[in-house]
Amino acid sequence: MTRRVLFRCNSTGDLYHVTTPSPIPQALLVSQHTWNQRLGHPGSEVLLRLVLNNFISCNKEKPPALCHVCQLGKHMRLPFASSNTVVNSCFDIAHSDMWNSPIPSLSGYKYYVLFLNHYSHFV
Repeated sequence: MTRRVLFRCNSTGDLYHVTTPSPIPQALLVSQHTWNQRLGHPGSEVLLRLVLNNFISCNKEKPPALCHVCQLGKHMRLPFASSNTVVNSCFDIAHSDMWNSPIPSLSGYKYYVLFLNHYSHFV
């Protein structure tokens, strides 16, 4: 036994009225970076608007200067050059594109291949 007082309260007859401070919900203790991830990387302007309108609450932790995923989302891939090739039936020409993702999938894969039928544009 530690002989420490763990709790004190006043009683009214056989009834003990207990008041405790309200716990802070765990969702309110997250950083702006975590909200950025949870909301699908909407950007700092959107997060600021959500905080100002009291839709979300963030702790005082300073967010990282750059979010890697947000930066990748802003990158653009250049389109293919236009072509005047005429195709008369399916599978006359098929295009393929292999891509290396900097972020592995949930299964751990980093590469994928797309095949495009030039005639039907079916992927």
